[in-house]
Amino acid sequence: MYSGTSEQVINGVPVTLKEGQLLLLDTNSQHELLPLGQNDILLNFLFKTKDININLLKKIDNRSVGLTFNFLMNAILEPGYNETHLILDLSREPKIQVTLDQMILEFYSNKHLGNEVMNAFSQVLFLQLSRVYHSQLIKIYQKDGQSNLMLRILQQIESNYKTLTLTQLGHELGYNANYLSNLIKQQTGNTFKKLVIDQRLHEAHNLVLSTRLTIETISEYVGFSNKTQFYKKYREHFGDTPINIRKQR
Repeated sequence: MYSGTSEQVINGVPVTLKEGQLLLLDTNSQHELLPLGQNDILLNFLFKTKDININLLKKIDNRSVGLTFNFLMNAILEPGYNETHLILDLSREPKIQVTLDQMILEFYSNKHLGNEVMNAFSQVLFLQLSRVYHSQLIKIYQKDGQSNLMLRILQQIESNYKTLTLTQLGHELGYNANYLSNLIKQQTGNTFKKLVIDQRLHEAHNLVLSTRLTIETISEYVGFSNKTQFYKKYREHFGDTPINIRKQR
């Protein structure tokens, strides 16, 4: 929505698209666009390839997703859940605005290799949208109070995995540590300690694949004080040693 607002009906549900928001519709959506006002400007992009869809946003770079994303995909969204539309807030995403502007200019310029350039921009756009999607997960999938608290817990673990304790988590969120421990077990099937270790391993794996740091340095950086424990946990989690996985990248 370039400016103003747009009243729409998606699968029978009224939706108001506001300035700076982007609506993604999969091919099996039922969509009705109501008349725009005199000062409303709505830009419509049609992607003709079936390979570009909402599920792509979830699958892009699965290696980099963390506890919050996995929890949302596995614990909050009901089995068989299928999104046919998605609204993202791009009002604070100037880089995506630039990409969209470039796509518009390219479309109307009618220059040589225009289709190829548009296809390249489309791939860039979906990579950028995937970033936004991951950053807006909680806002998109607002659920009940316990689930929202669980999301706050997971975000704390993702941000402070190196040193966070259950007691510190309780102080930070204003809840009894035992209550949080039971909630974590109930909502995820894992203990607080297991989630912290998983996040450390997740961060370590990214560093193994993306840097030349020594394995010992990575182990210490993500919060493992025992090198032997790190190697054991890493192999259990990823099926091989960090050295072998680095060689295969």
